[in-house]
Amino acid sequence: MTAFREKVNELQKEWGNIFAKVSVRRRRRKRSRKAQKRLERGLRTREDAFRAPILQALVLLDGSASMAEVMDQVGDLMEDELNEYDRSPLPSTPDSPRWRNTAQWARNAMVKEGLLASDSPRGVWEITAEGKQWLEAQSKPR
Repeated sequence: MTAFREKVNELQKEWGNIFAKVSVRRRRRKRSRKAQKRLERGLRTREDAFRAPILQALVLLDGSASMAEVMDQVGDLMEDELNEYDRSPLPSTPDSPRWRNTAQWARNAMVKEGLLASDSPRGVWEITAEGKQWLEAQSKPR
């Protein structure tokens, strides 16, 4: 029984050392994330501004297209509206401009509202009949 207790104590010490190393790594990661500042409100183009261009892009692409094709089209349609903050990279993905992330969040909201299809294949964006109606209503003079 004494040998068993000694073995348990040794394992507890060993595990304690392992978990101490893991928690130090986690703390370091959290600090580095906090060091990155968030962009101030109002500097980037709002999600709502991407609604019509996304729907217009899908209409131009025959109602359905890959995310990459839609994003390229949206970038062309919004060329004059995007500012330096929109074109700057996100800290989390330095190879992608911020506006692409904002457009993807806009797409997510549009799916929830029924303007884009929720059942399209992964990576494919598709406009719904409601999305076409919304776009037509936006383009009519008031």
